Amino acid sequence: MKDDVHQAKKAQQAQQRVAELLNQGLIEEGISKARALGEVFPKTADISNFLGNVEEQFGEDERALKAYSECIRIQPSNPSAYISLGYLCANLQKHTDAVVLFSFVLDMAPNWFTQPKSFGFSESFFNKLVYAGRALVQFYTQQHSQAITEDPKVQRIASAIWPQTHLQPFDYNTPRQMPHLFYIPDLTAVPIWDVSQFTWVPDLIAQHSFIKSELSSVITQLDSVARPYLDNHFSAEDFEALAGKQTWTALDLYKEGELSAFAKQHFPKTIEILSKLPLAARGVFPDEVFFSILKAGQEIPPHYGLSNHSLTCHLGIDVPSGCELSVGDEIYQWQDAEVLVFDDTFIHSARNNSSHTRIVLLFSIWHPDLSEEEVQAIKRTFNSRQAWLQGRMIPSFN
Repeated sequence: MKDDVHQAKKAQQAQQRVAELLNQGLIEEGISKARALGEVFPKTADISNFLGNVEEQFGEDERALKAYSECIRIQPSNPSAYISLGYLCANLQKHTDAVVLFSFVLDMAPNWFTQPKSFGFSESFFNKLVYAGRALVQFYTQQHSQAITEDPKVQRIASAIWPQTHLQPFDYNTPRQMPHLFYIPDLTAVPIWDVSQFTWVPDLIAQHSFIKSELSSVITQLDSVARPYLDNHFSAEDFEALAGKQTWTALDLYKEGELSAFAKQHFPKTIEILSKLPLAARGVFPDEVFFSILKAGQEIPPHYGLSNHSLTCHLGIDVPSGCELSVGDEIYQWQDAEVLVFDDTFIHSARNNSSHTRIVLLFSIWHPDLSEEEVQAIKRTFNSRQAWLQGRMIPSFN
């Protein structure tokens, strides 16, 4: 560890000396020494990034491409190198590569785009970041338009908003509702819905005992088969007590549109029951269905859901007294064998004030305002974006 710190300090000092030469106008000597740094410190991301900046500044674009690419190879989580390499790609008319690189920055550092002035970036880097944001917005807007037909029956889906990459400033229509992935402005916005309007609810409640029985058969395995709902990479400060912990876990039946092998083996009746519900699904299977397990004394901080095209449903499976959910300005207390339907794009939070674990079955249904044509349009735009994201590859110029 000491050797690593010492090596990093030496690299930083050498980089400063090169920068001083360049600032003094000793360009040839500065560039030569900058390139020598890359050989002396071949596995140092900061040096590769610095060399890329130097080569780009003095018009050595091909060398700059290689240096930035090497920085990303050494340190794949360095968003600044993605911005610089993407900006250079755009200048060299490699627009596809540029958008791919910028999209990884949106994954790694979304706040760079939403609050760029708060990070103290240099003017040149700030301008690159602004360019990257515009390029992403234009790309994703075009992708959405291509996925939606010109059929007037899906016009409100065509005009829906992807908040992170929307072309123009916008306001959410309803107080305390703020989906941060996909927003259809004129859908009915109700925090907690009256379940009497959903015809499938009585049948589901009638099947409660079968679902609870299947869960009871694996209850002793929960700590080993249920995953932390938020993994270790979840960085929101308010959720530190939950990220990567067994305090809030999910026993997956379906995850990312796939049926889990464990569920197939242990929950055949539950899966059959679910097949009769109008579950939100972008593919053959529902996007996600899981038992949400909140340990005693735990609290899920206030947050917003992703998209208002669906509603979230809970079936109380094993609920002690003292457990409640706040949605918007409404408060709901779970009960065994009771169904809750709510819009999770309203700010919401949960608490287990009891001394026992709370378990509910969680799934999503399509928003009842949506027509079949609109549902299919939503599937197309989501699947189009997801397919592109999954197919991305970091371009290399080494």
